[in-house]
Amino acid sequence: MKNFVVKKKELKLVKDKYIGFAVLPDGIEKIARYGFYDCRSLQRVNFPDSLTTIEEDAFANCLNLNYVKFPKNIKYIGNGAFRDCKSLNKILVPNTEDAKNIFSKDNLKNIGLSEDVEIKFYNVVKESEEDLVL
Repeated sequence: MKNFVVKKKELKLVKDKYIGFAVLPDGIEKIARYGFYDCRSLQRVNFPDSLTTIEEDAFANCLNLNYVKFPKNIKYIGNGAFRDCKSLNKILVPNTEDAKNIFSKDNLKNIGLSEDVEIKFYNVVKESEEDLVL
C-alpha cells in the first residue's frame, strides 16, 4: 500500500502519478473523488471484490487507461468517474442488477464513458464473459 493513501477502507489518493498498473489491496471499499485523477501513465487497474463505490472524477484524465474489470460488488460509480479516459475501449462488468443499472446506455455519458466503448458482462459465479448489447 505504499503507493496509496488509505483511510478507513477508502483509497484517498495515489502517490505515484506515473503508475502504469495498479493492484488495489483487499479491503478497499471506496475510491475517493480524484483518487487517481490525472494518472496519465495508468493503463490498467485491478479492483478487489470488496470495492463497492467509485466516487466522482476518481479516474478522470487518466489518458492511457484502456481496460477495466469491475468487481462483482460494485454498486455506485459517480458522475465523471472516467471522464477524459480517451483510451478506455473495453470494460468488463459483473452481470448483476446494480452493474446493469450503472452501465445502462443512458448512464454511460454521466460516468464519462463514450457510447462506443465495448462492454462485456461476466457471470460472477462462473467468471465467464457474456456479450450484452446495450
